Amino acid sequence: MTINDNLICYLNLFAFSSPVLYIVIKIFLPIVIFVMIITAINILYKYSKYKSKLFPNFKKAQNPNYQRDIIVNSIEEISGYRKVIKLINYYSDLLIIDETGLYLVLYYNQAGTLKGFMNNKKLTLKRSEYSYMDVSNPFKMILEDEKKLTKKFGINITKKYIIFNNNCNVQVQGIKDIETVFLRNFNLALKKELNSNDIKRVKVDECYNELIESIH
Repeated sequence: MTINDNLICYLNLFAFSSPVLYIVIKIFLPIVIFVMIITAINILYKYSKYKSKLFPNFKKAQNPNYQRDIIVNSIEEISGYRKVIKLINYYSDLLIIDETGLYLVLYYNQAGTLKGFMNNKKLTLKRSEYSYMDVSNPFKMILEDEKKLTKKFGINITKKYIIFNNNCNVQVQGIKDIETVFLRNFNLALKKELNSNDIKRVKVDECYNELIESIH
């Protein structure tokens, strides 16, 4: 006895009091089964071809700080002695304590065209031809962090870096006293900065130990 025959037997009991319903079900049941089989085959085919791309919600969650970890790894590859503090209660991501100075780093992970003026509270981010949105100004954010660190710990930031997503087009006017680099170029930019400065102004271990316990 086939699957179709078994289903019909069970439906006979349900539709006994309704001959019309029984006839309708008997006519359309093979069609429904056929559609279900085709759908199942189609799903299996797509899964075998695209695998995890077919069901993105089931992909393993990505570490939210993976970009910051990439930046830290690139910093560690630069010759010289330094330590890095990963900031928590700040807009900025990292404070680099190097023998040549202290460097504040903020990573801006937004794609699109960023427009406005450096001193604006908000900037405009154009994601597509018809998609615009107001976003927080990363230039104001890193300046606030510098002010906070200076006031709280009495330290002087040697240079500030905003690292932009490689897919971000920065068209912000009036930028000064802040270095803007793309993620792909940050390692080279920082390496050039550190290698060009031979003045040893910071006792790395001493400064790090003073800050690490309370800077977060």
